[in-house]
Amino acid sequence: MPELAQEIRALVREIVLVSETKTNEQRSFDGASTFYLWGAVFLNVGTATGLELAQQIAHEAAHLLPFGAMLGQPLTENDSEERFTSPLRQDPRPMEGVLHAAYVLARMAYVLERLLGSERLLPAEQREALELLALHRKRFFDTLPVVMRHARFKPKAMTIFHGAIEYMNRNKTQAIAL
Repeated sequence: MPELAQEIRALVREIVLVSETKTNEQRSFDGASTFYLWGAVFLNVGTATGLELAQQIAHEAAHLLPFGAMLGQPLTENDSEERFTSPLRQDPRPMEGVLHAAYVLARMAYVLERLLGSERLLPAEQREALELLALHRKRFFDTLPVVMRHARFKPKAMTIFHGAIEYMNRNKTQAIAL
């Protein structure tokens, strides 16, 4: 996947490995990225498998794409106090978080499809990738109505997100057939 590797190299300049100390009340921390530390991603790799690590990197790199395109500005005009359901979190999120989650799910689906097409995954990894791909697609399409109904996109942001919608729609049948 040379084009994907090139894209990630252009976006991710530094990977900071972190570990967490958590109590029973805390959620697990997988990773983070921000426009304000451009090019850095923070990953809690712990006991991550190669497939999990590929998804973590793709996840954080996917956040960097809209951050960079919007020069750190929000994708929407929604009030940050408004809350909506999100595919990756149990707690209601601001639209900015929901939109990023949906976009990231599309990018993670792309990475999994490319990995499956590479024929480099072991049989167990292929099964796991197929399950995760189905989960990412379901979460994306479960979230899409919330985004389309409630997001007040900035003009450039709609263009960015529309690409994710086109990709997920174009590959919907293909992913089900795998």
